[in-house]
Amino acid sequence: MVGELPSEIGDLAQLEALELESNGISGNIPDTLSEMKSLKRLILAKNSLIGTIPYSLYDMSSLQVLSISENKISGHISSNMKRLTNLREAYFWSNMLTGTIPEQIGDLSSLDIFQVNHNQITGTMPSSVCYLSLDSLFADCAKNSAGEVKVECDCCHVCYS
Repeated sequence: MVGELPSEIGDLAQLEALELESNGISGNIPDTLSEMKSLKRLILAKNSLIGTIPYSLYDMSSLQVLSISENKISGHISSNMKRLTNLREAYFWSNMLTGTIPEQIGDLSSLDIFQVNHNQITGTMPSSVCYLSLDSLFADCAKNSAGEVKVECDCCHVCYS
């Protein structure tokens, strides 16, 4: 698939998985995805998506897997992510995300994988995230060539610079 995701994609209300990894998808993530109330897997990695994570995405309470890695997504991860109560896997790596990791991510008791490396996120990994029993926690917590650490993290499984 090449081009932008049409806003009509939200009409697929009963769809449980939308896996469009490694296509030529460009443009913004449509707000209408939130109309897909049965969606459990949203895989949009390795495309050319731009813009921010739509706030409506945080209303997708059935979502279990969210992968938007290797795009050009900017903005920040909202504290509203805590509304994704069934989320087990979150892949945000290799984008242009900024800001800090919201403390509320620690409210996601079903979360097993949280990968935010290769972004412009800074600050400290919240202790609430460290208290989760994550199988995989990746962040930019290693020193870069200038000796700086973007994300202080005592509990990360893998640290990138």
